[in-house]
Amino acid sequence: MNLQKALTLDRMVRFINFAPKDEQKDWRTIKIFASVITRAEEAALEGTDEDQRIYQESFEYWTQVYPKVTNVTRSGFITAFSAMADTLSGRGIYEMIGTETNLTPEMILSGKIVILDIPLKGNIQGGLMVQAMWKLLFQQAVERRADKGLKTARPAFLWEDEGHEFFSQHDVRFQPSARDCRAPHVIISQNIHNFLHLGHNEHAVKAVFAAMNTYIFHTNGDLDTNRWASERIGGVKKLKLTTDGGLLKPLRDKDISFFDRRPEEVESVGRMKIAEETKPAMLPEDFAKLQRGGEGTCEAVILWLAHRFAANQNRNFCVLTFEQEPQTT
Repeated sequence: MNLQKALTLDRMVRFINFAPKDEQKDWRTIKIFASVITRAEEAALEGTDEDQRIYQESFEYWTQVYPKVTNVTRSGFITAFSAMADTLSGRGIYEMIGTETNLTPEMILSGKIVILDIPLKGNIQGGLMVQAMWKLLFQQAVERRADKGLKTARPAFLWEDEGHEFFSQHDVRFQPSARDCRAPHVIISQNIHNFLHLGHNEHAVKAVFAAMNTYIFHTNGDLDTNRWASERIGGVKKLKLTTDGGLLKPLRDKDISFFDRRPEEVESVGRMKIAEETKPAMLPEDFAKLQRGGEGTCEAVILWLAHRFAANQNRNFCVLTFEQEPQTT
């Protein structure tokens, strides 16, 4: 790579700062600006008709339209871009995106594993921007992969810890087609309010969750999240015993034998009646009672829409117990 001609964040900032602000001034006399425009023209002439069309539109904007923009409006452009560029020039961030890195999202499709581990505590804006951009670029790369829809396509997963930090509106468009793209998408978060607190649209958040196939719920004290989980699992049919005036005598063994029979076979016993009703398979408060583990037994509710668990009467959810490995310090 020719570092003198490479497109870097620093050179983009200089290009914006030196772009002509007076339509009467010949842009060719602005050395830094003219150098970029000249190289862009040379590249367009060696490219396709589409490259030349894009170059011509860009050339006309920067040499004819941009100089006519009012100073107040133009200063707003420059300030907004400079603020973003300054954030992306922070310690540790600039080395990732402003130097000689040749890593691209497309490489993941060939088997590479890319881990973005930028602590948000120390660099909130820069860390969020870089990781959110990488996520979006990966999603777009997967969506336009040449082998999309083929069973032979290499699966490429997207794993998001603290997923509420990186949620975007593009997730709403990406998730419904993720399976066709062979791109398993894992979102990990503590509760739904983490997403809403950051201003994400509730309908968008739930639309993404609704397009997923597998859910894992651990112990949780958030009532709204537990209520949503209970509704996702749905209900089960159970027999309900009612009376229309109270029992006239104590129950005996033979009186309650009808519980092993279907409701239509036994309409009433004395003044008791049984009926079939649908109740939540798991109540919201049940999730708060799951064993939380730490360094011992932990419980999780697995909801797998496309599967039936023999251990739970062939329903599509099951409570699993497992031993959590102790954490080393």
